[in-house]
Parts: sequence; structure tokens; C-alpha cells
Amino acid sequence: NEYKSYLRNMALTVAQILRQSREILAKCRPITINLHWGTVRGIQIGENHADTVLMLHGFLDNCYSFLPLLSELAPGKRYVAIDLPGHGQSEHKGKTNNNSILNIIPDVEEIRRELNVDKISLIGHSFGGIVSTIYSAVYSDKVNYTIGIDGLFPKLADPSQFVKNLREGSDKLHEGAYQPRTYATSEILAQTKASTPWYKGLPLELSELMIERGTKKTEKGLIQTYDPAVRHASLMYISRDHFKNVLENIKTPTLFIEASKGFVDLMPIAKGMIMN
Repeated sequence: NEYKSYLRNMALTVAQILRQSREILAKCRPITINLHWGTVRGIQIGENHADTVLMLHGFLDNCYSFLPLLSELAPGKRYVAIDLPGHGQSEHKGKTNNNSILNIIPDVEEIRRELNVDKISLIGHSFGGIVSTIYSAVYSDKVNYTIGIDGLFPKLADPSQFVKNLREGSDKLHEGAYQPRTYATSEILAQTKASTPWYKGLPLELSELMIERGTKKTEKGLIQTYDPAVRHASLMYISRDHFKNVLENIKTPTLFIEASKGFVDLMPIAKGMIMN
């Protein structure tokens, strides 16, 4: 009961969330990280480089999605929220930048090296949470801890469909890039986002920050800045056995926070894999 009371007292209105997000954004500094293929951009706050927390956002989002959370996190650390490759204000990889999570793992490791830290902590949301989980297994010696918010593992593939999935992904890759829509106003874009599974139920006002970071003006209106190629199907899927191997190789503390209205009920699957 005390815990429930605490949660009620912590509840914020949309207006409060936006105000706090604007206040924390004013304190953040931009960061540019040069990788071997191009530039990743984001925001950072805090001076303690020895305790760096890397924040990875969800699919088609950007680093501003973490602003409400940044205003609530403990001080004394350095928080670095990046736009993933092909998202927000980060550069595009081009045609080969499909939405394969495995493509992002080497980028995260290169980012860690460019940040000049021996170890990082990870906070990931949705797609970024899945990336964080897999990275913490592959580079367990470079991670302090991992927090995944509504993102633990991707849709698991049936190995017997490997050839079929590879053919479909390859064909879609050669069909050409998805053409982004043009929106007359940010309000129309916010309404469109609110109708998608990713944003369903989210107050329109809370799309404001991500739209601000992830759009650019053209003569015809607003377009989103993400790389159309990230919407290509992945050419390599992860099976249950693959992900069981990931879980077996996580050596650092890991917290998974499941959303009450997330895409899938992950906990029964996760518990079953962990118990087995």
C-alpha cells in the first residue's frame, strides 16, 4: 500500500512532464560521435565520465524520448542518449541499414570506445532494450548493468523458415526504399503517430519532443528524418536457441521493466527460457 501511494504521488500531468523535459533539455549538451561509417548524434548531461550510462531509444524514435526519464534519474553520473544510426539527427548508413538488431551491436561497441570509457551501463527502451540485452551478453566485460524498458528480445524466428525469411528480406531490399510521407503540420504527424501501435494511447502532446528532434521542414511540409532503409526487413533473425545463448552469457545485473500495454507478454517466455 505504501508503494502504491508512492507511485500515485509520483504521477505527473502531461504539462508537468513537458515542462520538466524542457528544463532538462536546457541543461543537456549536444554530443557528436564519429564512427567508421559516419556520425551519431545525441545529448548528454553530467560530468562523471567514469560512470557513463548509454541510453538507446526505440524503433523510429530518437534520443528526446528519454527526456522525461532524464529529469528523474539520479545525479552523479554521465548520461548519454544517442540517436541510433538512421534515426533523429544521426547520419544514415544507406541501403544496407535494415532493422537488424545485430547490425547495431558493433556500433554500440564503437560508441563505447569513442566515449573513452572502459565500461558502460545501459538503459534501453523497446528496440534499444533488445540491443542493450544482446550487447551486454556479447560484451559482458564492458557492461556494469543493463536496464531494459519494454524490450528484452525480438520476435523469435522459426529456424525452419530461415530460407523463406531470407528470400523475403532480400526481395524487399531490392524493391527500393520506403518513401517517407509529408505532413502539413506537426499536429497532423502527432495524430498519425498516435494511431500506430507504437504510440497508441500516448497523449498527443508527448509526441511534441520527438517530432521536434526527428523532423525537418521541406517546401511541401514536414518529413521525418529517419533513414527509410531501417524499415527494410532484417536479413538475419534470432531463434529461441540464439536468445537462450544470449541469456546464458549475460554476467552483469540486468533489470527488465515490462510495460502493462506492451506489444507482447514477454515475461512468460522470458521466465521459461531462464528457468530452462
